[in-house]
Order: sequence, then C-alpha cells, then structure tokens
Amino acid sequence: MPPKNPHADEYNNLINIITQLFIRRWNNGLKKMRSPKSRMLVRRYMPAIFRRWYFSALIEDSHLTPANLVEALNGEYGFPALRTPRPLGQKNDKPGQGPSFELADFNGDTHPFVDDMRYFLDSLNPAFDATALREGRIRTLTGLSQDDPGYLEFLLEACVRLKLIKLTPSIKNDIGLVNGSYKRFFDNSPTVILRRVIDAATDLTVQRLSEILPIKKTFKSKLISYLKRPKSIDKIFDDIFYDSGIDILKLFEDFSQNSSLMADLMSIALDGADIKDFEDHDLNNPGIDSASAQGNDDTELNMQAEIMTGAFFLGVELDKCFLTPLGYYLRVIQPMYIIPFDVEEELESIGDMLKGMDEPAPLIHAPCSEYTLTGLGNLIMNTTAASTAPNAQDAPVRPQSPADYGLPEGPALKKFIQSLESIIGEASQAMYSEERPSNILALKLLDEKEPRLWINAEIPQEYTLSSLHLFITRIFNKPEGNDYSFFTGGKENPFSEYKPGGGPGRQTDRVTLADLILGQGDELLYCSYTVDNIRRIRRKCFGVNIRVINVTERIGDSYPRISRRSRALTEIIRG
Repeated sequence: MPPKNPHADEYNNLINIITQLFIRRWNNGLKKMRSPKSRMLVRRYMPAIFRRWYFSALIEDSHLTPANLVEALNGEYGFPALRTPRPLGQKNDKPGQGPSFELADFNGDTHPFVDDMRYFLDSLNPAFDATALREGRIRTLTGLSQDDPGYLEFLLEACVRLKLIKLTPSIKNDIGLVNGSYKRFFDNSPTVILRRVIDAATDLTVQRLSEILPIKKTFKSKLISYLKRPKSIDKIFDDIFYDSGIDILKLFEDFSQNSSLMADLMSIALDGADIKDFEDHDLNNPGIDSASAQGNDDTELNMQAEIMTGAFFLGVELDKCFLTPLGYYLRVIQPMYIIPFDVEEELESIGDMLKGMDEPAPLIHAPCSEYTLTGLGNLIMNTTAASTAPNAQDAPVRPQSPADYGLPEGPALKKFIQSLESIIGEASQAMYSEERPSNILALKLLDEKEPRLWINAEIPQEYTLSSLHLFITRIFNKPEGNDYSFFTGGKENPFSEYKPGGGPGRQTDRVTLADLILGQGDELLYCSYTVDNIRRIRRKCFGVNIRVINVTERIGDSYPRISRRSRALTEIIRG
C-alpha cells in the first residue's frame, strides 16, 4: 500500500479549483451555442473535450497543465487522480450546472482499467454484437469507470488483442465471443495485467499507423523505447516517416513556399476534396500555376497529396492509439499540449462539425507536444525518474513552473502552494480577461449562521470584491475594518481565495465580479474575521453565502440596489 499522503488537503483543494475552472468554461461555452442539436452532440463528447483540456497548458508555452499540477501533488503517495467526468443528461439545459467528477486509484495495486476489463467481459459473456458495441448501440455497460467515446473501443480492441475475445465476421455484423477461460487472466497481479495491456496497445498502434503509412513491424520496438525514454512528439513523428523513406520535414519546408497549396492539400484530409481541385498548382514550381507551366504531373500531385493527407491522419491516430490510451485511460504517461485548449471558444465549432461527421476523431485528438512517464509509468516500465524526461535536444526549452518538479518537502511546501495559488490566479485572469459587456448580477446574500437574514440585490459586474465587501457590511450592519476573504465555489478553499493584499490577480481591490465569470447558480462565500491581538488566532465571526440568481443587461445607472429583503433583516436595520 502506498504511504498516506500528508498533503491531502492541498490535493483536494487543487482538484476543486481545476474542476471549477473547467465547469465554468464548459457552462459559458454551452450558453454561447445557438443550436440545440450541437449542444446535444457536444454533451456526448464532453469527456473527450475535458481530456484534451486536462492535458493542455493553462499558460501558453508552459508545463502548467491541470494533469501536471495533479501529478505534482500526487507525488509518491498513490493518491487518486481525476478520471473522465460523467456527461450531463442529454435534456439537461439548466445553466450553472456542470459535469460530475470522480477520483480513481491509478497505481500498481489497483487500477480502474483492470476492473473495467473484468466487468466488460462478465457483461458480454458468452457472445455479443461487436458492431453494435462499436456504434454505441449497447446501453447495458453502465458500470465502466469512464464515459469517453473512445474508451469502449479501446477496451474491445485490447481484449481481442489479448485473446480474451474472438471476433467472428458475419454477413452484416461482427459477432464477439468471450473466451471461456478469461477469468484465469485476472489471476495475475494488476501490474502484470497492465504490462500486457501496454503491449497490446503498442501492437494496436503499429497496426493502425501501418494503415496510413508503410510502417515496418519492427517499429513496435521503437514505441516501447519511447515509453521507457520519452521523446518529443516531433521526433516520433519524424521517425515514423523516416521509417517509410519520407523526409517529412523537407516536404513541409518545400510546401511552406506556397501556403495556398498547403491549405488545398490539407483540405483533402478535412473535407475529402477531389484531386482535380488542384489542377492550377504545379508542385515543382510553387507559386506558378499550370497555365504557365505545361505538363503538370498528376501522378506526383497525387503522391504528394496522399503524403500530406497521411501526415494529418498520422497525428490523429498517434494521439488516438498511443497517447490517449496510455495517457488518459491507463495513466502511465502524462501528455502535454503547450497551447491552451479554449473550451469556451471551441464548443460551438466542434458541435457544428460533429453534425456533419461520421468519425469525430480529428476533432478530439491531436498530437501533443511532449510527454513524460507518471509514477505508475515508472513502476510498470521498470524505469527510474531520471530517465523519463524528454531528451534535451528533442524538446524545446520551456519556462519552469512548480509542476516541473516533484512535491517539495518541509518549508518548501508552503512556498510551492503559494506559487501555485498565484499561478492559477494569473491563469484564471488571463483566460477570462477578454472585454465583456456591462451586465448586472442578481444575487441572493444569505447569512450562514442566521438563514432568516437575507437580501436579493442587483450588483454591476464592474463592482470590485472590496466594494462588495463594503456593501455587505453596510447591509448586514457589520464592522468594515475586519479582515475578510471571498471564495469562489461557495466553500473556504485557499486555491479559490480572494483577499485584501492577496497574491497577483487575487486582490479584492483589483478583481471585479466580471473577472470571476459568474453565471446563474454559481456561488461565492464571503467570510469576515476577527483577530485576537494577544494570541493572533484567526476566528471566523461572520459568513455570507452569495448565489447568482440571474445575469441581465444593464439598464440605467441606479445600481447597486436591493430588490428584496427578509422581514427579519428589515427589523434589524430599523432597530
């Protein structure tokens, strides 16, 4: 058993701020979507969208990803990590609600994938319609740990590769037969089972890549070496093409001289454009059309176009078959996308494209920049931590962040947590700093100790948190000079705290309600404290729960104003 994590509180706080960041972006993105059908489609793929965001940088060109922050506080303690959240119900369109997140143990003694394999085989035994399973028409598998659309497909393929399931093609469908002795497979330890699953995953990756390019069978040994000593994705990409006898970097360099040709060729991959669409281009003379250059070679054009199409789908398949299964499903590697994934801005375009696509893989998969082995990966691959970083010559230099290091010990831990708070605060500000229209928030303010004391108030979004503090103290007749804090999410949490003199981007006199991107149903907690001057003990003396009732466009300037107040509060004010 792994040792008890002494930093459980910090870990739980971090999980909370990460999930709140995603839920806020997810809800804002849904509100912007005009098409109900698109909204329904993206809900189905919400776990995959979350997965992409989870591995993407919060700040561009950094290692500060949600996954890396979790790994940093997870450390050597085998603490549970976030797994794919459950999507919302298809008909649930209430603003302010978001997905539910769960934690799962990813370590050598217990692993959700091993449990899922057993449940999967038990449920399908002895025979099932494999075609219906792939198409999502089997609804009985409700006990899996993940709802990611690709997870079921990976489970099936891994079981087939491990000879736990045999597929028998029929005229219309594939019939799946579960191996009658499959239960013996689970007599092995979870670590042994995971090693066999990883071996099956590398086989599947080579098989899928060979459908795009003439990959050699010996390429599997390279994939295993990439697991033991990770390389940058650019280097892996280059190696795959080199094995096929193609200098892909030279090809891209040549094509960069003619951006319109590059765009046209890539549209083959995206839109299935016909090769005849490119009769005005001459590959041998970029920028010169066929009207001035006779004898354009359609054969060469076809070859180059196929290479470019292959390059596009290679990146998709590399993520779909190698990075995602070994990263998000198994957690033996930690992918990193150094460009932030803007959920809020992407949702509508993803929904529109999903309506016209049978295979959504190009929307939800993309090659990451680089990756490292997780603690579980080191255990499974029998490596040491020193060998898990990408080679210096392969990986670009990045700014360091607290997440680049292991969990600090002793006095360094406090500094680490403070840095983390500051960085998350700055990242939140950067992500939500776009110019916004002037709106009014309709808020309900409730005294936590005296629920009969409450008001409904309408507050401009331009109000700073320090101004809101003064408003609350006046309404509830409390001293203004006390120390106080605001917390997003409605609970005391150091990672979501805003206070006077706080860190960068977290000071109440600098943060407005608009900066918090509050929507209907979102909560704030206001806490006012007194300090014992002798013992310096901080005591909570007053708390107000603040819930957003509505957000409306501003009309007139007579704000803030109180729309309703409880009779008990009115009596206190009059008294």
